[in-house]
Amino acid sequence: MIFVLYFSTLNPHLKVWDNYPLLPIIIFYLPTSMQVKVVLFNNIFFGELIIDDNLELGMGGQLKDVTVLFADIRGFTSMSEKIEPNEVVNLLNKYFTEMIDIIFKYNGTLDKIVGDELMVVFGAPIEIENAPDLAIQTAMEMQKQLIKFNKTSNQPIEIGIGINSGNVISGNIGSEIRSDYTVIGDNVNLAARLCSFARARKIIISENTFNKLKNNFQLEKLAPFSVKGKEKLINGWEVLY
Repeated sequence: MIFVLYFSTLNPHLKVWDNYPLLPIIIFYLPTSMQVKVVLFNNIFFGELIIDDNLELGMGGQLKDVTVLFADIRGFTSMSEKIEPNEVVNLLNKYFTEMIDIIFKYNGTLDKIVGDELMVVFGAPIEIENAPDLAIQTAMEMQKQLIKFNKTSNQPIEIGIGINSGNVISGNIGSEIRSDYTVIGDNVNLAARLCSFARARKIIISENTFNKLKNNFQLEKLAPFSVKGKEKLINGWEVLY
């Protein structure tokens, strides 16, 4: 398989020459059949990079043990109704820029941006050690950075974050014409539900993530709670920062 690579802004799991900024990428690849498929993202920026030989981005799925983080702006709809559209876009761009810098710092993969929500994966497509710990470090720094961000912003932003760990299906999903790398499965859904449960400025982690932690964090056990799509009550912890 021959890779033809261009820079974009979303994937830090590539080795880039030191004199280039760490930018996301879009990848076009040519299988042996010479059929061209667009695999990831857009926004072309030229540069040099070396891709890991073990990185497989073809169509199809693999079972991977990962940690998934969702972050969502609280009250975004009502906020966006009060300010001009161009102000909303400028605000989101500044917010995403600062948050994504932190995500890349801790080796997270930005899976997607949906509206004002960020979905981040730790451990896919490239496996990393201590994925749950890195996800929590990311979440803590995101919340702390927002405190600084809000001191200079005319429109403060508050987010809730949910984190879960476990097996997911990882791969390029879509059609032969266009596919995007992502992860799917029940453990992804639970991370999203924890994000919905988390109030503004809160970080909620699942029992799966708690049991995989290798470092000590200041955590507070929550009373079991219910989330949409789950019959049983969920055990969770709040990360204090």
